[in-house]
Amino acid sequence: MRIRRRFFDAQSEQESVHIDMVPMIDTIFLILTVLLYGMLNMTVHRGIKVHLPGAVAADPDRADRLTLTITESGEIFMNKERVSKNELPGRLQSHRASFPAAREVYLFVDRAARYDTVIAVMDACRQAGLAKISLETASPSTP
Repeated sequence: MRIRRRFFDAQSEQESVHIDMVPMIDTIFLILTVLLYGMLNMTVHRGIKVHLPGAVAADPDRADRLTLTITESGEIFMNKERVSKNELPGRLQSHRASFPAAREVYLFVDRAARYDTVIAVMDACRQAGLAKISLETASPSTP
C-alpha cells in the first residue's frame, strides 16, 4: 500500500495558524480596569475627617486646594494643621500672598460645630481676600 504524500501536504497547507484574541483582550480590559480603579482612589483630601451634613447635589471633586476644617469641639485646622482663631487671619493672608490666584476656600464643618466659630472663620477668609467659600457636604448615603 502506497501512502500518498500529496494528501497530507495539501491538508496541512489548508490549515492555517491563527491566534486566539479573546484571552488577550480580556487581559487588556482587566489591566485597564485595575488602572482606572487605582486612579480613582488616588484623590487628595487635605482636611481632617469630620461628620459632614448631607446634600443631594454634593460635589465629590477633591482637587489640591486650601481646606479649612472646624471640628465638633471648635478646633480649626488649615490643611490638617491646627491653628487658633487668633492666628487664622494672619495664616490666611500669608497663604493669599503665596498664592495670589487662589481665591477659593473649602470649608469642612462638623454638624455639631458652633455657628459663631463658622462665622468667625468665614469672616477671616473674606478679610484675607478669599471670597469664594465653599461649604463641603457629604452625599446622603454617607453617614
